[in-house]
Amino acid sequence: MNENGDASGGTSASSASKGRTSTTGNALSEGNLAPISIQEYTEYDEILKLRNAALKKEEGDLLAQQERLSVERDHHVRELRRIRDEDASRFNKHPMLNGRYLLLELLGRGGFSEVWKGFDSEDMRIVAVKIHSLNSQWSDERKKTYTRHAMREYAIHQRLLHNRIVRLFDVFEIDDQSFATVLEYCDGTDLESHLHSVKMLPEREARSIVTQVFSGLRYLNEISPPVIHYDLKPGNILFHNGEVRITDFGLSKVVEPDVDDGAKQVMGPPRPVAKWAKEIELTSQGAGTIWYLPPECFESSKTGDAPRISSKVDVWSMGVIFYELLYGVKPFGRDQSQQTILRNDSITNEAHLLTFPAKPTVGQETKDFIRKCLEYRKERRPDVLTLCNDSYLNPAAKNASGTASAGSGNAGSSSRSGSGAALSSVMNGLLDQ
Repeated sequence: MNENGDASGGTSASSASKGRTSTTGNALSEGNLAPISIQEYTEYDEILKLRNAALKKEEGDLLAQQERLSVERDHHVRELRRIRDEDASRFNKHPMLNGRYLLLELLGRGGFSEVWKGFDSEDMRIVAVKIHSLNSQWSDERKKTYTRHAMREYAIHQRLLHNRIVRLFDVFEIDDQSFATVLEYCDGTDLESHLHSVKMLPEREARSIVTQVFSGLRYLNEISPPVIHYDLKPGNILFHNGEVRITDFGLSKVVEPDVDDGAKQVMGPPRPVAKWAKEIELTSQGAGTIWYLPPECFESSKTGDAPRISSKVDVWSMGVIFYELLYGVKPFGRDQSQQTILRNDSITNEAHLLTFPAKPTVGQETKDFIRKCLEYRKERRPDVLTLCNDSYLNPAAKNASGTASAGSGNAGSSSRSGSGAALSSVMNGLLDQ
């Protein structure tokens, strides 16, 4: 009997156990939690944290891979476009121009010009050959205007000799519809393309780029006559051997002598900077890249006279570039087309108030420097030479400015030989058509 009872008891216990298991299973399936010990809770908590961390890492890796693939895709798209443009070029047979410049590959094209990577068979070096073509449908007057504009650019560029400025080596006529200029070849990309790939730069890297560009601007303001670049933007800053070069002087302005300093001087021995006018009249209002131009370029005086500008235009442009390098966005007119900016007067309306994003974190000294560059009122904005002596760019600049001025001024006047004769020849040949 006891055995039966024991057996019965055992069966009952087993059934009860199954019942509890079944009940627990049903409870779990209905969303209720079974009681667990503190130790089990700690274990599961740690497991979930590890899984969450792993998923976040995986997400980060996937986002990074997506970014890399996006950059790769853009690179391939640009390369396909380049190949297509090269195939469509009239120079796609890679001729040797002017008896010495062998065209190797098209680097890019825009408007009425093409830029080729070339080989100079006389000086045995890689160069960039920029070919300008005159549209056969243009009127003679338009051809002359285009040619005068191009020749003015090269008359300015040919005398510039500085390690932060792309060198101009030669100018020659190809035929009655085209001419070419030969420039220093830069082995890197431009700052605009680089920024498109990385979105924004570390503060230290951005500061280095800005410092190098200001070195070139100092030179432009110490030669005689001084030059205002007027079209500084990431696309006109090139990389070469890890350093930067300023290029494209198509909109540059030559500073005029002070009205009390006698007749206008175009070339000649260096003269004191004080002898050159502090401001010149802006005769090409509306030209340039709108996002990088200061408010004074959009304003006219009450008398209707053209605005007057100075090297402070380049200072403003560098402030916009510096801001864009650090934050990946422009300070004013962001997400607006140039037409919209002009229509809404976005620069003059927005530039009164400069704000900085919370992220990424940027040092106060850097923000203060950008504020100096983006001072709305040009009367309060420092010029290029003043900022070059700012301790932010170079703490030792104040002590070295005198020596640098003397050296760079002489350097600029020594680069006029070589391409001058070719320049005159091309100008005469094209303008006489």
